[in-house]
Amino acid sequence: MSRPVRCYSNSNSLEKRSTDCSLQLGWGDGFLNFTLESPAFGFNYGVSGASLTPYLASSTFQTILAQVSKYKSTKTVFVTAQFGHNDQKNPTYEAEFSTSLHKFVSEINAAGGVPIIITPLTRRTFSGGSVVQNLANETAKALAVAKDTGSRYIDLNKASTDYVNAIGNQAAQAYDYHGTDHTHLNPWGEIVFGRMVSDLLVAKYHDIAAYTKPNATLSNELAKGIPA
Repeated sequence: MSRPVRCYSNSNSLEKRSTDCSLQLGWGDGFLNFTLESPAFGFNYGVSGASLTPYLASSTFQTILAQVSKYKSTKTVFVTAQFGHNDQKNPTYEAEFSTSLHKFVSEINAAGGVPIIITPLTRRTFSGGSVVQNLANETAKALAVAKDTGSRYIDLNKASTDYVNAIGNQAAQAYDYHGTDHTHLNPWGEIVFGRMVSDLLVAKYHDIAAYTKPNATLSNELAKGIPA
């Protein structure tokens, strides 16, 4: 297998950290900066507040397609997509979410890349001692599209929900960006959940494992439900 390029297209747990760049408060940078083994490399094309349908019509998505075209002849180009959080703000999103995910898969395949659908990272909001599962609908739709299209996928929603339930409310809030924001991640949270994404991919797709930098301690904590 040629060395991979990973284009991380979007996590809908995003905010701008500064006026001159869109550094993300999701798991993308933690994944790219702490789990990839050289010579693999990647790009984070997350956009603050993006939802799926407008994102596919954006210049950012066109940049992703151009990057796939640029590297596909010599490298395997994986393009991951996690959507769902901001899509809930659109009153008509349910009618178009699955269709837009199909479009994402189709366009990445046509460009010569390998799409990977990722279900949305859980919010770390608790009620009655357990996580409020308010992304179940988006998760189900993402998994259905992955099955329909035969695409690669990982169920980050289930893995992150299980982990956050295991460590409990107080420990889970250690990953919050600030205050009552239980969606966005602080720098350590980016690393923790970036590692979770990496571990899920490696467990399922062995061609990715050779280009992944291990962190046995953090992976063990995630697997055993120990606060990291």
